[in-house]
Amino acid sequence: MRDHARIKANKSLYTKTSIALKEAAQKLQVKGALNLWVFSSNLNHKIPKDDLHDALTAGGASEVQTDDHVYDIWSGSNDGVRQQRFKTNLHLATITL
Repeated sequence: MRDHARIKANKSLYTKTSIALKEAAQKLQVKGALNLWVFSSNLNHKIPKDDLHDALTAGGASEVQTDDHVYDIWSGSNDGVRQQRFKTNLHLATITL
């Protein structure tokens, strides 16, 4: 998949996920705000920061922020055999209900 197509697909995924979370919270009569936290690896270029923020906003987030601190975390493979340490950013999307 080319970069443009991958970014477009991931933007759609984040937008639709945000919309689904907001709709579910509204049906459950949740009041106030919903905080959606997103980790974004520096090694995994599926969606650039600006595109991620645009997608979350399009999905209903009234505000999207990125933590100034870059986190070092461990992540395991799906088969549980390998693990890797990498740097990641943490984004907070606030969805007002």
